Amino acid sequence: MLSKNDNQALMTIADAATFLNVSKATIRRWTNTGLLPCSRIGKRGERRFLKADLMKFVTETTNVKESEVSVSQHKTVSHCCFVSNTVDEEWVALSREILQHIGEGAQIVLIEGADRKNRLAKLLKAIGLHMQDLLDTHALRCLFVNESYLLSGTFKADRVIAFVESTILEAKARGFERVLFVGYGGWLFKDTKSQDNAILEEVMSYESGLNEMLSRYPNSTVICPYLLNDVSSRMVVDLFCVHPTLQVKSTRVKGLLGELAV
Repeated sequence: MLSKNDNQALMTIADAATFLNVSKATIRRWTNTGLLPCSRIGKRGERRFLKADLMKFVTETTNVKESEVSVSQHKTVSHCCFVSNTVDEEWVALSREILQHIGEGAQIVLIEGADRKNRLAKLLKAIGLHMQDLLDTHALRCLFVNESYLLSGTFKADRVIAFVESTILEAKARGFERVLFVGYGGWLFKDTKSQDNAILEEVMSYESGLNEMLSRYPNSTVICPYLLNDVSSRMVVDLFCVHPTLQVKSTRVKGLLGELAV
């Protein structure tokens, strides 16, 4: 765990980038927009950061306006779509959810992609946890795409929904009351051939079908992250229609299903 002196130690922009596992350019952008606090020193106004501020940035719950969906530390959002501009932005949002659920004793099922496993190991180390300990106690499962979405060799909505449900049931059998399933959409867009209408329709069937399945498991959450550069405007609309909740950058809003449920 970080000591009080560690929390008060000043870090350079390179240190902060390593700590959050993002690029220095991302750190500059976050400080320029006021998202991440920093101090300026010297004639050149070089940025310096407190470890305490970096930890708060990672772990704090996303602020939500009254007109948006109210999400507190104790409210479960069963099915949420994260739409981000960059992998770094996506990881910061996911980090908050992962740390919150770890603190609540949930099992985390992480579909690997975009160096997520290494990012998570660094994040856990920063708060005094070891990834292997979580893996050994089944509090964390890290799976590849071919062990999850493409388990049967191809993407079929009903089979993948059954797989997600089986991971929830297995977690409950191990004594976990809560489960966080963090998906990965990047595999779909690595091969341009996979972006045909049939595959995309199958993905939307999967996203829609998750809602009915998750209604039987109120303490389980599935997060579906997508990058804006990967998805078409039509797919953004489709995602809005099939997810009860969406988070675009740091703002969480109700999807069409969330609005209809009010």
